[in-house]
Amino acid sequence: MLRPPALLLGFVVCLASCARGATPPDPLDLDQDAAGEPDGADARPDATRDVAPDGAEPTPDMGAPDQNQDMPPDVPDCDTPYYVDADGDGHGAIGAEAVLGCEAPDGHSALDDDCDDAAPAVYPGAEEVIADGIDQDCDRREFCYVDADGDGVRAEPLTTVLVEDLTCTAEGLATGDAPEGDCDDDNPDVTTPGQEVCNGVDDDCNGVPDDGDTCPCPAVQRQGQTYLFCDQPSTWSQAQIFCQRIGQHLVKIETEEENDFLNQRAWAGGLDETWLGLNDKQTGGAFVWHDGTAPGYTNWNPGQPNNGDGGDQDCAELHTCLDPESCQDPSWAGKWNDEDCNVQASFICESP
Repeated sequence: MLRPPALLLGFVVCLASCARGATPPDPLDLDQDAAGEPDGADARPDATRDVAPDGAEPTPDMGAPDQNQDMPPDVPDCDTPYYVDADGDGHGAIGAEAVLGCEAPDGHSALDDDCDDAAPAVYPGAEEVIADGIDQDCDRREFCYVDADGDGVRAEPLTTVLVEDLTCTAEGLATGDAPEGDCDDDNPDVTTPGQEVCNGVDDDCNGVPDDGDTCPCPAVQRQGQTYLFCDQPSTWSQAQIFCQRIGQHLVKIETEEENDFLNQRAWAGGLDETWLGLNDKQTGGAFVWHDGTAPGYTNWNPGQPNNGDGGDQDCAELHTCLDPESCQDPSWAGKWNDEDCNVQASFICESP
């Protein structure tokens, strides 16, 4: 009995819907649910249909979560500690009180390892300045200069060592203000400025042994030996005593090469007739060196030694010459002669 009114109602609805371009409802689908669903049936079972109490708004069906929906942002960690960085070097002061926050406030750093927060050049990893008394890299150590002999002068070449003495005043160390140029850092008597003495050593480290007015005997080294060429007229005994006082002796010539070397250097130094350590003071005619040994090499001038044809010539001398035109007798250049030991002559000292 309900079919005719329903058809009439459907026809009216269709006219209204079609006028708006909408798809008309199926007049036979009385409960207007999903297409193909039998009348009286719902698209969802009653158990899952949202049913609101009388007078209450129905709860919307949220369905499954939208995977593309934006997630809420992460909450930042606002418990990060920051420390005062007064000098702005990126390192906070050691022992500074922490300020908690999400990010570093102005004048703060996440690091608290600065050992001097008033000096921007001082922080871990900074470049260390040698021997200035400041721990730039905060490692509680300092590079100090070496002064092994403790004479207050830095060794040459400059040498440094890493120590825990920031002042560089411990034994064997030197500060950056100490003079430099110690040419023998194992000998406290050799330094710069120093006092030159006649010992065959460059005591004042100026590169020239035994120079200056205090030592009239310039020194020359050869094959580990030091020779002093003394242009100060002395008797043979005076010369020997002078050499002994400085720990040396009158020269002992053992080879032709050594003889040529001494002849050249003595001539260059202005020495002419020059005492050697050779003498026959103990036994006439038996020349020996200062140590009593007989010579293995000699370079006597022809006819020498002759004792002055009956005189008293017990000491040997070297006649020097390089320029024949300037020599008193060019044939005597580099030759030996016996002479009166009381004659004043130059002399050569040699280290032991």
